[in-house]
Amino acid sequence: MLSLKLTLVVLILEIGERALCADPCPMAAGSSEVGLDPSSLLDTPDNEKCNYKVLADLNHMDFLIVNCTKDCQDGKRSTVTDGQSCIVMVTKAATPDEVTVSVGLCHNGTCDPKGDPDCRTITLPKPGDDDEEDEDEEEEDDEEDEEEDDE
Repeated sequence: MLSLKLTLVVLILEIGERALCADPCPMAAGSSEVGLDPSSLLDTPDNEKCNYKVLADLNHMDFLIVNCTKDCQDGKRSTVTDGQSCIVMVTKAATPDEVTVSVGLCHNGTCDPKGDPDCRTITLPKPGDDDEEDEDEEEEDDEEDEEEDDE
């Protein structure tokens, strides 16, 4: 009876350890880490004349920082504010226009995984999507200007 209890305890501990070591972001089988297309990223300037790249996550209304450092005009690099959402890892998703990202938080210039896994599937913008929206806005502005001129 004692050996049965001991076996049960060892089995429970082994299962618990495997659960803790499991990948927090289950990725598609055979998927590997990928780079993001630069056309899907937004260049974000700050008030210190430094820039950093972000990926828009419209489903969560969030901007994910690609790298927790900023490039400044004087050639120096500085860190993004600690606690900002960032991308730990990117892999291909089920469709070609989507990626699965593991989200973390910026800390001292690096992207650290969160305590609780945060995996998101993000639809990448197609090149030229912003151009079409800008053209539509310009057309609306032109129409409004014409209406004001007619009055």
